[in-house]
Amino acid sequence: MHTYSSDAADRSWAPWALACVAVALTYGCSRALAAWSVSWPWWIENPSIMLFYGALWSFYNRVLWRQTVLGMRLSQIPDLGGTWSATLQSSHNGGAQSSGCVRVHQTWSKMLIEFESASSRSVSRMAALNLEPGANQGLVYEYANDPQFAAVDSMHAHRGVAVLRRSANGQCLHGEYFTGRDRQTHGSMTLQRLSPQYLDLSQAQAICEEEKRNHER
Repeated sequence: MHTYSSDAADRSWAPWALACVAVALTYGCSRALAAWSVSWPWWIENPSIMLFYGALWSFYNRVLWRQTVLGMRLSQIPDLGGTWSATLQSSHNGGAQSSGCVRVHQTWSKMLIEFESASSRSVSRMAALNLEPGANQGLVYEYANDPQFAAVDSMHAHRGVAVLRRSANGQCLHGEYFTGRDRQTHGSMTLQRLSPQYLDLSQAQAICEEEKRNHER
């Protein structure tokens, strides 16, 4: 995974909050050891601020940032992790439509966005997830795309950029994508959340087909 930028407020205050908790834990631990007259062997140091901070940072980065306490999330950054169904409409071949799935791997500090279809696979190289209204709001990422073995000869490896806005309920991402010099195409992209789990293309397609049949009933 790669790091991603965000204008979420907790990107500023979270490290300081974790540092304060680490100092408090270190102080409390030292007082407890002194009160209980505990003496470590010479080759073991007393728990330090950096030890507590490192443990807290790792736990917050992977788990805590997603949690809600008293009705408030511990991070403003949206949790996009899991599998999304993808529908693309491209300027190539007169507006041809295609589908696939997107898997988003995400922690508080890192992210990886994978797209897979019958004809190609892409992975993100850098990303930004901004919350403030304006031109930069939403998910913006650059990706590198490689065609699958069975893809048509006209499809080449290329780089591109996707710019997506998140729906009010958080279950949809919609926007546009633009490819680089080799392809020079553009189009729209719509992602619908399927599962918080990481599914392969066949599993994602099976869920989409099941939802389609249920909707038609």
